[in-house]
Amino acid sequence: MTEVSEILYLLTAIFGISSFLIFILERYSHPYLPAYIASGLVIGQFVDPASFYSLAEIGIAFLVFIFGLKLEPEKLKTVVKESQAMTTVQVSAVGLLTFLAGILLGLEVMDSVYLSITTSLSSSLIGMQLLNREIEIDILHGRLAESTQLIQDMIAITAIIALNAMHSSSRTIIIHMLLGVGLLVVAGLTRRYLFSRIAELIDEERELMVLTSLGFLTGFIAVAQTLGLSTVVGAFAAGVAISKFPYNIEVIDTMEPLKDFFSILFFVSIGALVVFPSLKILLIAVVLLFLSQVVKPAVAMTVLIAQGYDKRTAHLTGLNIDQISEFSLIVAIQAFIGGLIGQDAFQGIILAASASFLISSYTSRHGEIIHQKLNWFEPFRPTNRKVREKTSAEGLEDHVILIGYDTQGKLIVEALEDEGEDLVIIENNPDRINEVMEAEENYVFGDAMDISSWDEANYRDAELIISTVPIKDVSEQIIGLETEADKIIRSNAMEEGAEFVEKVSYVEVPDLMASERLADHIKGVMEDPSYKDELRRRNLLELRKLLNEQEEK
Repeated sequence: MTEVSEILYLLTAIFGISSFLIFILERYSHPYLPAYIASGLVIGQFVDPASFYSLAEIGIAFLVFIFGLKLEPEKLKTVVKESQAMTTVQVSAVGLLTFLAGILLGLEVMDSVYLSITTSLSSSLIGMQLLNREIEIDILHGRLAESTQLIQDMIAITAIIALNAMHSSSRTIIIHMLLGVGLLVVAGLTRRYLFSRIAELIDEERELMVLTSLGFLTGFIAVAQTLGLSTVVGAFAAGVAISKFPYNIEVIDTMEPLKDFFSILFFVSIGALVVFPSLKILLIAVVLLFLSQVVKPAVAMTVLIAQGYDKRTAHLTGLNIDQISEFSLIVAIQAFIGGLIGQDAFQGIILAASASFLISSYTSRHGEIIHQKLNWFEPFRPTNRKVREKTSAEGLEDHVILIGYDTQGKLIVEALEDEGEDLVIIENNPDRINEVMEAEENYVFGDAMDISSWDEANYRDAELIISTVPIKDVSEQIIGLETEADKIIRSNAMEEGAEFVEKVSYVEVPDLMASERLADHIKGVMEDPSYKDELRRRNLLELRKLLNEQEEK
């Protein structure tokens, strides 16, 4: 059998088994990730696991490129200080505990070092996929997790660069470190000064933009390999080099199918590397899982609460960094191939990583439920409440509470101010809070899912509550508030809107109207008591009409 035939047979097995398992999981509303890991477990019984080393590295290289493309450091600067503090404490504490655990398990010192790298760092790939929705709408815990994962990726890349020169003299290691840092600096300078000019010359030609981006990817990888650096380092640098907004958005959208393809290759490869564990390997994996899934999130939560964040933000941030880093797997694979790590430690890392990815896909999905179960977890009550900063809403009655100070929210504020209405804004985006403060509006810098934010906004005496945030959990929180205030919520899904329409005054669905029309409805609700009933009736009819049209299509 030729090499090409072997690859084709392998890909056929990967996608055939994955498709079958996804079909089953979809029927029970499970995430897809377990299907990919399980496919790898099955294929690994018939294919030499060593053949998946390169496949895993190729898959992660492209995915790291996509991650680099999505980076917007400017957006994260408002939370980077907190993320740095959390990363420092978390990496130090979890790394030290893991190292001591490795020694107690009878592992060599270098094996214990690699275990420490594995547990102390989190996965930007898993985290970004699971957090995609939260990052898109700038939810605070999404920003914190994204910023933390970026810092940890820098640590991981440093470890990978150092690993490449591990067998060399101390002078060579320093040279490799300088070359790696230099490549990242070149990527940053390209992003800042060069790529926007190239993009303007391309003049929005979609195919040419994609080809140029792929050229950057292969070019940076080639330079990295020429310098003796890892493929992953070159791929990350390439992503950073062309991550200039808004040009990166078009590249990301175009490469979405490729990203899905390489995601499958990576996760299947990790599953295929798992072998039937001995008792020692199983014990190592259990310890790594406990440290990464329990201790690491607990440390992150504690640090965030100490910095003044509310429990929900701290809990959800911790739950979204509870996985083992994909960079750590590359470090482990390269170390194993180079004879720097033992078989037991390597297999323990692979088994723990596979289990970590599976568990994380569920903890993130059910974050709200876990948060409620962890509601008792607040080690202390700090005097500085970062997410409860507010201007005074005491004494306000018959006022309006607005959730979200986005573009639509600003239009609503203008309309309400024209009517002379008192207003309190609840927002958890630090950038938007600064805008609110400059506009001298009443505000609560807090989480709409935290009842304390509503208490500070004096929701019981409000006349109207408006949400511009299209999140089902937030809408359900508003619906459940015990107040006589009228409620207007937003939904991006017509089915969801139809579910809520009889429980609130109005459900805004983007297909139904623009922000200006919503402002007119708000005025009507506040000025005419009979307007509310007519508005709800028309809203229900419009939603049903749209649903019927959708079904006919």
